[in-house]
Amino acid sequence: MTSLKDRPSSSSLRDEKGGNTDPVNKQAILANEKRRRRRESHNAVERRRRDNINEKISELATLIPECMLDPSGEF
Repeated sequence: MTSLKDRPSSSSLRDEKGGNTDPVNKQAILANEKRRRRRESHNAVERRRRDNINEKISELATLIPECMLDPSGEF
């Protein structure tokens, strides 16, 4: 049997907004935040990589003479 003094106080189970949060829920919230930040960081890195690749492709396209881009293959 649990006595009242062994139970966590109601104030320790409330988050900043006044809602009830148990330690397991708080840990899940922190894990979700970490996952979200990691995903956003990864997305930004991948976007920069794609932009860099597309920029290099555009630079290469300006170096190739128009006659080389002719689909008929005649020079």
